[in-house]
Amino acid sequence: MIKKIDEYTFYAEYRNSRTGFAHSGELYYQSQRIAKAKINYYNRTWEEYAFQSLFKQLVSKAIKEREFFLQEEAKNEFGANSMRPAKVKNLYQELINSDNKLKELKNLYKCL
Repeated sequence: MIKKIDEYTFYAEYRNSRTGFAHSGELYYQSQRIAKAKINYYNRTWEEYAFQSLFKQLVSKAIKEREFFLQEEAKNEFGANSMRPAKVKNLYQELINSDNKLKELKNLYKCL
């Protein structure tokens, strides 16, 4: 299954497994893969539409990856090894608040 939302494309597939079934997929932004996930089920799912849980997990992973990238950027700016110094925390908050890609991902998650 392929689902497009703006510039994001979800690729998802269904597979049987020995203990039930699995949904696996990838999330692409334009043509670059930004997340990959797999969910195993032992029984049926209670989703509003097929692959809903997988899509949400893909976007959640992309959000965490983006936040980690911004955290590393803040630490590198000051040559810090941790987020403990207040100046690193403040820069990290500024980066999170001003990052359009992160806002896009959070809005995408809400519309799933």
